[in-house]
Amino acid sequence: MLPISPRNNMPSWIIIFLCFLLFCIILVAFFWRLFFVKWISQEKKEFFRNEILRLQEKSSVECIIGYDKILALILAEYWYGGTLAEKLKKKPIFLQGNIERIWFLHKIRNKIVHEVHTINSHQLLRYSEEYKNIILSLL
Repeated sequence: MLPISPRNNMPSWIIIFLCFLLFCIILVAFFWRLFFVKWISQEKKEFFRNEILRLQEKSSVECIIGYDKILALILAEYWYGGTLAEKLKKKPIFLQGNIERIWFLHKIRNKIVHEVHTINSHQLLRYSEEYKNIILSLL
């Protein structure tokens, strides 16, 4: 006869099995997202690089807004849905090193679009370059 758990008279092997099953489900979910996500094709990467090159001819303000849109499209390629903020809240694993900085740059974009901004042109240029470099590092 198998030992009985003292709590609710459920056999120990059932508890062990359920814990193992839960562990497997969590493991599969983690590795599914890590290894089976859709990778961006070379054609899409080239499209995004060309868009970045096209944006460099524009002002820093337009670049920041454009880079924000490009980042949203890149995240959509990895099956993240919703607005860019909703996508960033899901904390994509490949953004982990830059997630705080991307949030900051997204907030700068929001200030540009929704407020009368008082950010000087040198800062905007620096933010634009930083955003561009982060996006290029993803491709």
